Amino acid sequence: MTNFEMVETLRQHANVSYEEAKRALEETNWDILEAMVLLEKEGKVAGEEGGAYTTRTQEKPRTEKKDSQFKVNLGRLGKAVGTLAHKGNVNFFQVSRRGEMIFEVPVSVLAILLICPTRWMCLIALVIGLFAGIHYSFRGPDLGRESINSAMNKASDFAENIGKDKNKDQDDQD
Repeated sequence: MTNFEMVETLRQHANVSYEEAKRALEETNWDILEAMVLLEKEGKVAGEEGGAYTTRTQEKPRTEKKDSQFKVNLGRLGKAVGTLAHKGNVNFFQVSRRGEMIFEVPVSVLAILLICPTRWMCLIALVIGLFAGIHYSFRGPDLGRESINSAMNKASDFAENIGKDKNKDQDDQD
């Protein structure tokens, strides 16, 4: 290690100026440990009792703060997934025709069907169902609101009106 490198190392570890680090090293015949002790005796190093010093490059230890923050975030994610799963299992997607319920499934099942590779077939079946007089609605504490079901009813009515208009046009042509 060159003299300049030794001064820089002492300066960084002791948190002193370049001149103070150089003076301490010169007084201790370039012994970096003795220079640190000298600076401590002079009260220029704000060190803790029993502290250790080294000239080796040290890896920064992994802080517990990062670990604990990761655990906190992981806990939050787990809680959010649990809440979402619970809401998906207490709310239901209902399928009915002419006021009679045909079947209902938990919303989580519907979500899985729409995520799977078969989602296009599910979406096509839902749209075809609209034209066949099928009505869809949600039931449950989170999704059973009138605004959501009102929108679903409007979609069903719109599809029925299109079907009626098409049938009327065919009757007129005959």
